[in-house]
Amino acid sequence: MISLEEEISNAYHFSLRSATIVRRRIYCDAKIYGLTTSKEEEAEQRAKYGRTIVEIHKTIRYALIDTGEDTLLSNLEMRLDRSRTIYTLCMSHPQIINPILLTSVYEGIDDMLAFCDFQLEAIALTKNAEISTKQFELTMVVCEHIQLLNFAKETLARFYLDHPFRTLELSDRLSKKLLTVDVCLSPAFLPYISGKLKMPKWMVPRTVHTINDARMVYQTREYIREEGANLFVMMAKSDKLPLVLLKMIAEYAVDLDKLRFNLCDVVTEEMLRHRKYEHLVYSRSIDLTTREPSIVVII
Repeated sequence: MISLEEEISNAYHFSLRSATIVRRRIYCDAKIYGLTTSKEEEAEQRAKYGRTIVEIHKTIRYALIDTGEDTLLSNLEMRLDRSRTIYTLCMSHPQIINPILLTSVYEGIDDMLAFCDFQLEAIALTKNAEISTKQFELTMVVCEHIQLLNFAKETLARFYLDHPFRTLELSDRLSKKLLTVDVCLSPAFLPYISGKLKMPKWMVPRTVHTINDARMVYQTREYIREEGANLFVMMAKSDKLPLVLLKMIAEYAVDLDKLRFNLCDVVTEEMLRHRKYEHLVYSRSIDLTTREPSIVVII
């Protein structure tokens, strides 16, 4: 295994005139960088994925490089082709993609959708009759690519939601895109919501708020089920009322005032500077543009 660092938060504190940068330490297979790959393993990877894992990552990284050209006809097709390569590879094999690379690819989907919408508007405004056929072809290509991007968005979101620990580690921006109370109440996340599995060391405040909302729903539901069952058993000892009526009474007679929620603590970036978090890894840096200091916290 090899450790990587992914920035998940960058909060500026006006009162302190400095920023707190939080980076998540992630462990992934060293084969991603070709550090322990033998020829036999490479042959196995080619048979399974069509190319080695290292080649897949190189292809994605190369395709992510922006050429900087903005000419409508010459650059659009190349950019769409590169985008198609990226998302086809990521959708086919998300489990072998470098987790930080996968995050950047997923974050880029909305930007690419906005780019495609802009290109459709630009194509529609082009009045040159000589390229009308080309305009139609490009319009069809862009529309097809929008469909691919939406499918990629659904596929990668589903992958993240099937790996809840990774989802809980994500940045505020991705948490907003992926994490809802309903998602937290899904079977994959319930072990974390119920406390059977440990949460990550630190999560962005928005994630914690969403988890706490889900915990309140879950604990209320469990409390009503348990208390209602106890009331039903207690009342069922009497044969004066039918069981159906006793069950209805038990379901609505639960005293919710006795319920005490077990919630996660919301730890903001500013709170990470307190002494109680000195066990974390800290370093200092300075922004060369603003000349303002930053504290980097590695979780």
